[in-house]
Amino acid sequence: MKTNIAIWGAGGHAKVVADVLRLSGCEIVGFLDNVNNDRKGQSFYGSAVLGGDEVLEDLLRQGIRDIIVAFGDNKLRLQAAHQLLIMGFRLATAIHPKAVCAEDASIGEGSLVCAGAVIGPSSKVGRNAIVNTQASIDHD
Repeated sequence: MKTNIAIWGAGGHAKVVADVLRLSGCEIVGFLDNVNNDRKGQSFYGSAVLGGDEVLEDLLRQGIRDIIVAFGDNKLRLQAAHQLLIMGFRLATAIHPKAVCAEDASIGEGSLVCAGAVIGPSSKVGRNAIVNTQASIDHD
């Protein structure tokens, strides 16, 4: 069964996140865009822009529990993730199928691990982190 996931963000980073999620077998229910309100209903990277954060309660009512924050500003990403957890969402984690993660590596919820990334033994990646394309995190 495919996991239905919403993506909060609708820019370049959101495209990367959507690609990783789709390659992992997830279904994107839509994107949220708080920056450009006029994009609501428009197509974006194979799905629709649902609106901004005002649609979060509607997503919960529809049974959408999984969401990932896909904007690069670290402070804003952490604030948004905190808001989502308080509301009752689960933070989705996106790991590209061509990333290499050691068996005992720990990847925090809400994180993105891109193609070609290597996460070594006993490594710990925190919550809502971005491990970008071809990045390497060595042991411990």
